[in-house]
Amino acid sequence: MMILRNILALMSLVASLSAQMVSSGGYTFSIDATNEHFRPIYNIRASAFVSGTHARIEVSAPGYQDGRETVYLNSNQKHYRVRVRLSDPSVWLRAQSKKVNNLNVSTNQSQFMATGADRYSFEMLLRNTGFSKFTHRDIEVRVNGMWAFAPRIQVSGQDGSRRIQVEIRREELRGYSNQIVVEIPSDEELTPARRKRLQALSFELMQAEGMDEALRAQKLDELRELRSLLGQ
Repeated sequence: MMILRNILALMSLVASLSAQMVSSGGYTFSIDATNEHFRPIYNIRASAFVSGTHARIEVSAPGYQDGRETVYLNSNQKHYRVRVRLSDPSVWLRAQSKKVNNLNVSTNQSQFMATGADRYSFEMLLRNTGFSKFTHRDIEVRVNGMWAFAPRIQVSGQDGSRRIQVEIRREELRGYSNQIVVEIPSDEELTPARRKRLQALSFELMQAEGMDEALRAQKLDELRELRSLLGQ
């Protein structure tokens, strides 16, 4: 019984942290937003518009479609708790290498339970052969033509059936339509691609004045790994 009370208390605390207060026409609205998987969204922007006996609540958050809710008002009640669910935008996925524009992949865009509401995740199952040696370091991700910032990537499986899991920040998605391109080097392309990445990293670290220490440490770790893979 005590465990249940603690769980309920924690859920209440999480809900209160995600709530945003807005006022209009003498009424106050405490607004909670969740995604399609009922995970709380914290960085929302909310507004309320009172007209006669109802209020229109509008909510937006990075990487989600805007949400709306109508609240019917009672003149004797001045405070309302409103829950608004925000839907995922449309996301089109494509995998390519330097020489092949469309690799043979199947995709899964279900948002896994471990994925926070501030991240967008997907899986790709790569069925092409000749892609046995790449690691998560070798994959590049572009969102709407821009390089994704520090995507989280995991790779497993064997040649002809390699599974790639990717997480990106919701801030990198538009609210309605997006295209994500995942570039995966083939075994043939791997060495020149790593050399190019090594050069880019070395230059970036030389110009790294003011770089966040955690990011600098991450880039140094990648640099050491690339040198090891290239036998340097």
